[in-house]
Amino acid sequence: MKTLQHSTILMLLMLLTGSVLTLQAQTLSGPASVCEGECYAYTMTPSGSYIWQVTGGTPAYQTGNSVNICWGLTGTGTITVKQGATTVATLSVIIHPNPTPVIIPPPIPSCPTSNSAGVPDQGTDCLKACANQCLTYKAPLNPGSTYSWDAGGEISLTPTGINTVSVCWGNPGNGYLKVIETNQWGCTDSTLICIKIIQSPVALFTVS
Repeated sequence: MKTLQHSTILMLLMLLTGSVLTLQAQTLSGPASVCEGECYAYTMTPSGSYIWQVTGGTPAYQTGNSVNICWGLTGTGTITVKQGATTVATLSVIIHPNPTPVIIPPPIPSCPTSNSAGVPDQGTDCLKACANQCLTYKAPLNPGSTYSWDAGGEISLTPTGINTVSVCWGNPGNGYLKVIETNQWGCTDSTLICIKIIQSPVALFTVS
């Protein structure tokens, strides 16, 4: 009986206004493929007051129809959106791992044996490199990953392959080398090593 009354009222409104009433579908938008530890925005349309329930992540900021969710460890998560006790939208989310880039230094054949690259300087965590010398560094090559490089204290920095770079170091002092890896899911991380640029050995000749 109540349903009939509601239908009759709705028809009368349509006849009086000469228009058709359309209910807008409720839609949840936001990424279903995410990176661990990263935050993403999700929005419900139309605007309104919604209750957000999240597994695998933590809501960081929420308004009536939008929320920022910071996702946890690699795995899966879910978003459930309710109005009152009624579930109006759900979304399953895949949480992908971040890359773990590593910089692999080369040996330095023209430096004294005790100053080989890859050996931490005494009392510091810096690696050694000879002044005014070009060296090739690499990162482990992971399928689908891309790599970008940055350095300080260098004369030039030139990528030589997908995961390799040639660095020509400048004058003695302190420098650094940084690699940024982006994996096949678009997740990004970086690592940085400090470099102690040492004076190259100089051969001395005497005439007797």
